[in-house]
Amino acid sequence: MSREDYEEKKRQDIASFVQDGKVDWQRWKALVGNEGSYNEKIERGVINHLLEIGILSFEPEENHRVADSGGLNLNPKIHVCQTYFTRRDQARDYAKVLFSGALYEVRIEKLSDIEKVTR
Repeated sequence: MSREDYEEKKRQDIASFVQDGKVDWQRWKALVGNEGSYNEKIERGVINHLLEIGILSFEPEENHRVADSGGLNLNPKIHVCQTYFTRRDQARDYAKVLFSGALYEVRIEKLSDIEKVTR
């Protein structure tokens, strides 16, 4: 497979995770459960795509996070950067698929009135 064909396949794979504004979180769950360099590239690509189309944001203010009872953010990450859902329904869909069997509390929190004490 040529480099151009590989890149085109990767673009198509990434774009296919979102149909009519809805993310296929079942497919996402299967992807993140499998290691491999291609899967990792697709995972990063999907997160970047979700950032580009406004489903995810790097900004916590007025956005949503899926968290456990201790406040640990369970949203998708890209490298070490945390993302936030811009819509509650997307956060709910994500949480229902990825954490349906969790033995701990999982909740959706809207983040507002965040005081920044450093840059």
